[in-house]
Amino acid sequence: MADSPAAAPQGAQTLARGIQVLKDVAASADGLTIHDVALGVGVHRSVASRLLQTLTDSGLVVRGADGHYRAGAGLIPLARSGIAVFRDGLVPEVRGLADRLDATITVFIEQGGAAYALLVETPRSAGFHFTVTEGASYAFDRGAATWALRSLHPPRPDDPEFLAEVRAQGWARTFGEVEPNAHGLAVPIPSDGARPNACLNLISYREDLLDDALEPMLAAAARITALR
Repeated sequence: MADSPAAAPQGAQTLARGIQVLKDVAASADGLTIHDVALGVGVHRSVASRLLQTLTDSGLVVRGADGHYRAGAGLIPLARSGIAVFRDGLVPEVRGLADRLDATITVFIEQGGAAYALLVETPRSAGFHFTVTEGASYAFDRGAATWALRSLHPPRPDDPEFLAEVRAQGWARTFGEVEPNAHGLAVPIPSDGARPNACLNLISYREDLLDDALEPMLAAAARITALR
């Protein structure tokens, strides 16, 4: 029987809550109780319990002896496919670039109208380095990474002039758009149909570092683009 108009939104709401619960549990270092989940999603304990039971039955979360729910082994095969494969393939190239430039390099991907930090590689040298948290998302209206990702879209009449420049030159450079007094440099990596639009991104308070980083980042982006 087809869902009624009233039933469809309810099903979508349940799915959205289940996804949020899974994200919350997976992101928790010490696990979450039913009470924690209920508070986090904004539902009654009984609803949280049913959502957790469904996820437990699927092996996506597991309940420990302490009553806390944690990420389950069922997530492993999911993490080994799709975007995770793309991410793992980038590690050697991005790690080498970070060490060469002595700067943190972030790979951003476009997802859901936002820029997501898929991979963050910090140089193994000692000292201060600007860094980004993996999984962090940023609004699609500012920052070098955003402009690099948007440059991979077909031109639109309402595009700012700066975006046309980014498309023409193949890289984006900004100042103070995300972090005050910080310079940003990003080089786009176009989708091949399987992987999403992506970019290499460097943020630093040192303008001279970005001057020296452009050519190595362009070369690294070209090698990543050629990966299959």
